[in-house]
Amino acid sequence: MPNQKSALPYPAHIARIRYFFRGLSILVLLGLLSCKSREEPSAAPEGIISRDDISGIPAFFLEKEPDPAKAAEDYHNAWRIHFFDVGHGDAILLQGNGYNILVDGGDRGSGIREYLLELAIDTLHWVVATHPHADHIAGLIPVLRHFPVLNVMDPGVRHTSLTYDTFRFLVDSTAAIFHKGMAGWTHSFCDQFAMQVIHPGADFKGGLNDMSLVIRVQMGNTFALFQGDAEHRAEKSILNSGFPIKSHLLKTGHHGSRTSSSDDYIAQVQPEVAFILCGENNKYRLPNEETLSTLTKYGSTIYQSNTHGNILVLIDEQGYRVFPKKIPPAPETLLAGIGIRD
Repeated sequence: MPNQKSALPYPAHIARIRYFFRGLSILVLLGLLSCKSREEPSAAPEGIISRDDISGIPAFFLEKEPDPAKAAEDYHNAWRIHFFDVGHGDAILLQGNGYNILVDGGDRGSGIREYLLELAIDTLHWVVATHPHADHIAGLIPVLRHFPVLNVMDPGVRHTSLTYDTFRFLVDSTAAIFHKGMAGWTHSFCDQFAMQVIHPGADFKGGLNDMSLVIRVQMGNTFALFQGDAEHRAEKSILNSGFPIKSHLLKTGHHGSRTSSSDDYIAQVQPEVAFILCGENNKYRLPNEETLSTLTKYGSTIYQSNTHGNILVLIDEQGYRVFPKKIPPAPETLLAGIGIRD
């Protein structure tokens, strides 16, 4: 029998060609649909918020609001202060007009890096270390390693600790611009959002706590005062400095210790709301009853990280609202969302 090439019948060739082009058409169509979905994301139905709308918003804030879509809009349109529960230490984030300013970072293992990631922070425009103690700067070490930081400020006080040496090494190793904070230094981020250092003065000498940077921040018509661990000696110097210190919001000095928040000082600051950052069941038994008594005497509503957890403050031109993550049993504090203004 002659040697012949085997060949498929003609109809089978046609069938294979048809299947090939049909499959190719489906792949092209799927590719076009995929590109269109990337280029033109469909809007969420009215009344329903998308994942992008809530990205970076604390879950505890949205969970407590009856209208999450309205709450997300309010959050994004407001100036914001986050007081983080980092145990015994300070960690505060200021946000507004596209700026992120971190004031202190708590101690080792504070979780501040994770908090910032949850808030979808990609750049820190300012990192402020109020003073070199570990419960304020150790948590800044992983922050400096992970996030782009544009500016760093501290009081310029040297401290012989491995933690501080590591902090300064990382600052010097990045592209961040270092600033020595001193009374009178002012920076305006934009209209109605500004930061001023009111302590320490150029001639002031004291221990590390009293050398803490004390910063007064304006957000709209609301003023907030942050004083690190500044104690009575620093407070007396501030009272004699002539700087305006009256503020609606006060981050109290030294975790609510009796060595800060003197009667004369609180009488001049006149804080409507005071925030005390201290650890739960801390060995120092803070906040001190004397401090709580002084704040209560002058009508301050008190929020504590050891009982309220993370605390969010939203600020607009009409005033401010306070949202704690947890609400301890009454009558220890007012309910979440209540703000007091003149």
